[in-house]
Amino acid sequence: MTMLVGENSSGKTSFFALLYESISALGRFRVYDDNAPFDLGTFEDIVHRPSDGSVPGDCYSTAFVFSSSDNPPDHLEDEPLRELHATYTYKEERGVRYTDQIDTALDGCRISIMRDGNNVRFCYKDDESNINLLYSSKNNRAYRYIDSSYGVQFFVEQTIKFLRDTQVDNLLQLEVLESKTTNPGPAADRIAELLDYYEHHCSDVPWHVIPTSAIRAAPRRIYIPSASPTLEQEVDRIPYALNRLKQYEPEKWEALRTQLRHFGKQSGLFTDVDVRPLGGRSSANPFELIVSRGLVETNMIDVGYGVSQVLPFICDILIDTDPFPPNSIKMYYVQQPETHLHPAAQAALGSFFYDLSKRANTYVILETHSDFIIDRIRQEIQRDPDYNEKSSSMLFFQNDGGASQVHQLQFDSQGNVLNAPSGYRDFFIREELKNLGVDIGFDNR
Repeated sequence: MTMLVGENSSGKTSFFALLYESISALGRFRVYDDNAPFDLGTFEDIVHRPSDGSVPGDCYSTAFVFSSSDNPPDHLEDEPLRELHATYTYKEERGVRYTDQIDTALDGCRISIMRDGNNVRFCYKDDESNINLLYSSKNNRAYRYIDSSYGVQFFVEQTIKFLRDTQVDNLLQLEVLESKTTNPGPAADRIAELLDYYEHHCSDVPWHVIPTSAIRAAPRRIYIPSASPTLEQEVDRIPYALNRLKQYEPEKWEALRTQLRHFGKQSGLFTDVDVRPLGGRSSANPFELIVSRGLVETNMIDVGYGVSQVLPFICDILIDTDPFPPNSIKMYYVQQPETHLHPAAQAALGSFFYDLSKRANTYVILETHSDFIIDRIRQEIQRDPDYNEKSSSMLFFQNDGGASQVHQLQFDSQGNVLNAPSGYRDFFIREELKNLGVDIGFDNR
């Protein structure tokens, strides 16, 4: 779990948009959602603009460091710490952003794959070798291969074939621009090892990015199913999903209902949730969502706004309609789930998301302004005998004259925040005072 904390307009959503771009680059395919907050803006919005008014840059880069100690390949488990570096550089052509160059490095071995017009240049360097190749294709589109991790793997594999004197892909044409190596065999082995590390770490990239928040469509008193869902029903899909679950998968419905009851009692928001058909039990009949507190049953539209907003996104996560394989890695991005909730309910959300983050193959990125959520997560860490300091962290964002400063904070086994910068506590005090209608200035730094 990673928490994103900081004032509005300090860069939290932009950070996630950049993270999503990185996931797309490292992942095996793009996992795009038109409704997700993943837009980094135009190329001009992204590139650095010097404060002295000089010409802005013509590219931007994202860089990563993967440590072999985090999750080493099985056959390399006993090796000493090694770090794989990867940098992706982007440029613009006719208003479209594209991948211009990819650099990877491991133990002094460096690979650069870059666009050269419609072709691709491949460069490899180590202490003994300097290899420079040019790949072109019959359809004049070789450059399009470098937009994903598959492209990186493809050109690396072709170079290994060339160095081992085997046939490269027949769709490619290869020109040797420079080749300084005493023995191509060891160079091919080192390139293959770098590719092994790269593929391994790419396999840890989430297959499915799931954005969700507490801001939802307004509840309705009666829902009417349709064989051809309207746009409104697609946007507000959770009530219909619950109705189908109860009609067609009663065991899954009862399991979900048990989890909802647990969260409802922990948060103090409700004690039960049900789907009640009107006019019979046919899946085509209208239905209503019923929320109970003790013996009192209430239509969803008549309960507090907080319940009607938080319940759908909790269901969105618990129903898990992920179309990818069961073992696929998922990342949940949750924006300010505390909206319209009282402190006890906010704290219960902290427990909910901590438990979610402990599921296998699950990452949680939680953007929040709530001290109650964070304090509960700290309590969960303190109670967790299996807590690993690498499993949870916080990114604290500060707006410094239009530029974002990001501080990475860790939690120890007692839930204490480590290395908090000045201004960290002031942020939460200021948020609490805003909730009370008091506006007192603090120095952000």
